[in-house]
Formats: sequence, C-alpha cells, structure tokens
Amino acid sequence: MTSSWQTLIQHANSDAAFSSLATSPCYMPLDQLGLLSVSGEDSQAFLQNLLTNDIALLALNQSQYSGLCNPKGRLLALFVIIRTGEASYQLIMPKALCEPIAKRLSMYKLRSKVTISDDSERMVCLGLTQGQDSKLDLADVDYQGAGQDDYRNTKLPAQLARWLIVCEKEAVSDLVDTLDNQDYQCQHADYWQWLDITAGLASISLTTQEKFTPQQLNLDLTEAVNFKKGCYPGQEVVARLHYLGKPSRRLFIAEADSHLTPADGDEVMTAQDGVAGHVVSSVQQQDSLWCLLSLKLKEHGNGLILADGKTLTLLSDLVD
Repeated sequence: MTSSWQTLIQHANSDAAFSSLATSPCYMPLDQLGLLSVSGEDSQAFLQNLLTNDIALLALNQSQYSGLCNPKGRLLALFVIIRTGEASYQLIMPKALCEPIAKRLSMYKLRSKVTISDDSERMVCLGLTQGQDSKLDLADVDYQGAGQDDYRNTKLPAQLARWLIVCEKEAVSDLVDTLDNQDYQCQHADYWQWLDITAGLASISLTTQEKFTPQQLNLDLTEAVNFKKGCYPGQEVVARLHYLGKPSRRLFIAEADSHLTPADGDEVMTAQDGVAGHVVSSVQQQDSLWCLLSLKLKEHGNGLILADGKTLTLLSDLVD
C-alpha cells in the first residue's frame, strides 16, 4: 500500500459513538474490501450463468448485491457488483475472498472471452455518508452510480445516505483532500460494518463460505436473488426452497452487552443449550456488540446466548 493510504487507515477515528454520526458527513477507508474485475465480450453471459442475481438488468454504472453459490446452493461469496462499461464489471467483496473467488470463477471460463483480475492492490474502497451537499458527483438513488475517471461511486441502502467509492490508489490523496476541505470526518471501517449490520445486509467471509443458503441470509428479501433468470450453480436448490418450501432460518439483527467479538460462524445457543443458529457478522461499538445472526425460526425466541455467556437481544422482527 502507498504511505498515504496506510496513514489514512492508521488515523481513522475509532472512538466515536456510531449512533451520534447520523447527521455527520464521514468517510471511511475500507481496507477490508477487495475488488475483482471481470471484462471481455462474454463477461455478461459468463456472470449471468454463475451469479444469483440478474446481471442483464444492470445498466452502465448501476450496481446490485449478488452471490456465488456452490452446486448445493450454499454461498461461496456475496458482493456488490457494478457495471463499469459495456462489457466490464467490478465485484467488491472481503479482500480475503478475492483470490479464492477469482480461482473459482476461472474454473468456469472454458472458452469464454473473459478476463478476471484481482485489482485489490491497484484500487481502494472508501465509504461515504451524508454526502448530499458535497462537491463530488454522487448518485442520488440506491444502486445507481456516478463518478469520473479516478473514482466511481454507487449509492447503497442504509438508515442514512451512504456511498461506496472505488478509487485508483494513486488518486486517493486528492479525493481525501477534497473531503477534508469539506469538513468530512475520517472514521474507522467498523462504522461501515455497523451500517451494513443495521441495514440487515449480510456478508460472507472465509470462515462462513458454504455455510448459508441465500434464504438463510434474507437475500431473497433484499433482492440479491432473482428467481426469473436462468440457471446458475445451486439454482435448483435455491428455487425449490422458494417455490416448494419455506426457509427454516432467517437473518436477524441483534445486540449484546459484550466486549468479546465472536468469530463469523460461531454458534448462538439457546437457554436450553440448543444451537439456535450462527453469527454471520459482528462489530464492537463501545460497550455493545452488534450482530447479524442466521437463526432457526423455531428457536429464535428461546433466549439467545453467545459463547461468552452474554444474552442477545433481537432488534429486528420475525420474517415469514
């Protein structure tokens, strides 16, 4: 990494109460995110045959959440995908997943005219909140994008206005200078994680690959799965559950009075020592732990306990 990007990460504020930042313009260096580029004349058909969402619906600069499943319908990755050109796309996901997912995608290339590259060292991601009055060219509708040669942004859902910015690493200093001159606060990447959690947007990490189906993470409710498109790996399993069954697990937002951050995939227990589900993602915020939990619907109301013995309080309603 360049020294300016490293310095930005080191100096990001990690002490703020996230709930107090609702009206504050902020930016966050998201060093935990990486980026795969998929391009070539067959790129749309290639991705359409692999991902859970309908890539053909994306116009230039539009984005969507989409997933990649194994043949059993279990998620290998979940990411934001942005159409950046007539035949080019960016897939933004946890940096640790970029190499294995690039290898997985390459297995399906065969004779397709597609190039897959890991651009995580060349490009960086920043989160931005409350930027409506900034001098930047920002999209004003969720999943729409805007930008210029050096950076591109896409508006993502949350309880407040926020954007994901993809920027050439060499240009990040100029972008940060622009934000600093408009009195933006530099916050820690945990703030972005908290915004994802409070918006009910799940993620997949190395430790939770192949652990969850799309429905167990509410992807059918957040429009990250399209049931009208053609086949993709695991599509038959996902579609059968949608049309012929009913999910036994759903995603919930929870909070606990705990200073111990669980690992992704850790079990959530009931008061009767049964397994109620698993931690999908979590973030520490001062004296509280915020989590996304994938829970068995038959167990979600039976008193939920973390591995450290702390009681969890659900903050989202039951999803039928």
